[in-house]
Amino acid sequence: MTGKKTILVGIFLAAGLLLFGVGLFLIGDRRLLFSESMVLQTEFGNVSGLKPGSKVRVSGMDAGEVLEVAVPVRVDEKFRTTFRVLSTFQPILRKDSIATIQTDGLVGNKFLQVQPGSGEAASLEPGDTVPSKDPVEFGDMLDAAVETVQHANEAIDDVKLRVDQAVDLLADVNKQAVTMIHEVGDDVGRIVKTANQITDDIRVIVENAKEGRGLVGKLLNDDELYSNLKDIVDQADMTAKNLREISTDLQKFSSEIKTAELAKTIQDTADNVRDATGQVKELLANFQANDAGDEGISADFRQTIRNAEAATAGLAENTEALKRHWLFRGFFRKRGFFDLDDIEVEDYLAGRFAPDRDRKREWVHAHEVFERRDDGSEVLTAAGRSKLGDAFGPFLRLTANNPLMIEGYADQGGEDEQYVRSFERASVVRAHLIRRFKLKPTLVGVMPMGKVASTAPDGKPWNGVAIVLFTPKEK
Repeated sequence: MTGKKTILVGIFLAAGLLLFGVGLFLIGDRRLLFSESMVLQTEFGNVSGLKPGSKVRVSGMDAGEVLEVAVPVRVDEKFRTTFRVLSTFQPILRKDSIATIQTDGLVGNKFLQVQPGSGEAASLEPGDTVPSKDPVEFGDMLDAAVETVQHANEAIDDVKLRVDQAVDLLADVNKQAVTMIHEVGDDVGRIVKTANQITDDIRVIVENAKEGRGLVGKLLNDDELYSNLKDIVDQADMTAKNLREISTDLQKFSSEIKTAELAKTIQDTADNVRDATGQVKELLANFQANDAGDEGISADFRQTIRNAEAATAGLAENTEALKRHWLFRGFFRKRGFFDLDDIEVEDYLAGRFAPDRDRKREWVHAHEVFERRDDGSEVLTAAGRSKLGDAFGPFLRLTANNPLMIEGYADQGGEDEQYVRSFERASVVRAHLIRRFKLKPTLVGVMPMGKVASTAPDGKPWNGVAIVLFTPKEK
């Protein structure tokens, strides 16, 4: 009996192991774990619910699964998605293939869809990044549709209003046209009646003229009267000719008069210009000092500027005093400094500035960032701005409340020229970093180091700038 139970237990265990193996094989086959595959990557601005384990399809056919969705470490980066596809699809996956996120049906699971590329593009290799196109959310489509419907309703309402206005206008035009037709009909009747009367009168005049009655009839039938009229017309023509000659003489005379008036006008204009010049000279004299000791209006302007400078200096002194007041000095002492502009080079070199902080330094050579002009001044080049951005990149996450010092170095000329050159270089770099990375000006200072020997084997002095960030010491 015991042997029979043992056999049954063995059969049960064997069947269980067999079912477990079959299930494990089916799961592995479903996830394509037993097929040769290659790993690719792509990037999305919006993963739209895509997660590890989601299916990967090539032209609608199951081809793999999503392995990882990495969260970006910066706001300007995208979600990097790593996925696996069967190697059998490699011949149709090209560099110009497009990866998109799609949904099974309207509310189904998300999956990664990869479209085959063109025959001209190169094949994708393991580890390549596939170009992507961000998904269009159903909610965004609904919002766009609602907005489109609203615009359409507004357009329909506007068209309806305009049609109503056009119909009202046509009705008014029709009413006015009917009224005008009635009024014009009466006027046309009167015009026709008057025209008939005129026609009758003309007929009578023509008949009288034919019979020699009236002025027209006498003109047509009396030759002597015609000759007299012709003489009168000839005399009128002669009179008109004489009038034209007189008009020409008058125009010449008028031109001579206008010339004289023009000369007088020019003379008056010159006198006016002379007077205006005198007034301008008098006005300029008021701005300048005179022989009697009166300095003029310019002295008032200079005095006003001096007063403004004195007020600004007083305000700066009051601000400095306020910094050291017992209510506020705790903040500046905790920060480690009151004003970066007050730090002396000797104290800085001796390490008395922010001794409780670590110094992180990035060196940049002058020939990499500056370009010298004809007047001797230096400006940043396009490559120099890019170089400074690369050098400052590691500090971006640490600049919130930590002081930043721009050290300037110069190895040519006397001490005065080295100081001026190093100060100008540090100031140019400081202004560029504040403007580009929106830094707090109160936390960014300049330190003209002048000529300082380097730690290189040849001991050649530094020539350029150094970006130094003071961070709290790690405990």
